[in-house]
Amino acid sequence: MADIVKEPEWPRHIALVPNCPLKDAVPVKGRIFRRLDGTPDEWLSYKEQNKKFSPAKLCQATSLSCYTDLIALREMLAVHESWSQVVAADLSEEHGVIKQTGNNPDHHSLWLRNKYHSTCKQMFVAVPE
Repeated sequence: MADIVKEPEWPRHIALVPNCPLKDAVPVKGRIFRRLDGTPDEWLSYKEQNKKFSPAKLCQATSLSCYTDLIALREMLAVHESWSQVVAADLSEEHGVIKQTGNNPDHHSLWLRNKYHSTCKQMFVAVPE
């Protein structure tokens, strides 16, 4: 009988960072919004893009930036002209975990489980203006 190989819970770029996802991240639940800038890397974490990040924030660099409030994200779009589109997905605990990060109380870091990470682009749909 062949051994069943279990898929790792987290994508490799997350699993390789000690204590990641962060212990105080909570299961994601509800509508999550992301901003897109039209670049090929917009669905990759900073870590996957090989961007520099302080060692203290390395785990956060493995996450996807997101918002829990559409109005707050639209306010940020007014400041960042390169952000071209808003997308949303209704996520549940099985998708991953989330933690508020940064100065904006509506900005969060999202860690998607391995089975959703590679297809996250298909989970999010455009939000009409």
